[in-house]
Amino acid sequence: MQLDVTAARRILELGEPLVSGDKAMATFDNRDWPGDAQRRPLNVRHLLQQTARELRVVWSTRRTNLWLSVVAVPLALTASVLVGDWLAAIPLIAGAIACAPGQRREWIMALELGLVGAEWCYVGASALATWPDRRLLVGAVWIGCAAALAFFGLENRRRSRRLR
Repeated sequence: MQLDVTAARRILELGEPLVSGDKAMATFDNRDWPGDAQRRPLNVRHLLQQTARELRVVWSTRRTNLWLSVVAVPLALTASVLVGDWLAAIPLIAGAIACAPGQRREWIMALELGLVGAEWCYVGASALATWPDRRLLVGAVWIGCAAALAFFGLENRRRSRRLR
């Protein structure tokens, strides 16, 4: 149901009922409300405290989603750095922090992975632009660097598990 401006003004100022056909739909005059007819002032401090309490509960009971923090945020960060939108890193890192409760430094890893991914893309694009006639060699070296990085990361994980 749509109201024109004059009908809305009459409803708010005069407390006239909203009429649809011969039936009154609603009125915005507080004299018709049950209970106290006087308007009480809004307790802003109480409202802010209640909202802060609810936000604290929601923030402390959120679920861990490390996949978003370690995979999705770095990919989005890589894309934003490649297009030159550096300010997009702020909400992305905030998202990484929110997705990994209990992991204090997970956001640093997300930032590092995003920047390494962007640098890897820049290096590959520069190599292809420098040697356009040697695509196969450039692609093999480019993929080999990523494979070596993944291998050393896995080896580092194995070594750190043995030390525990």
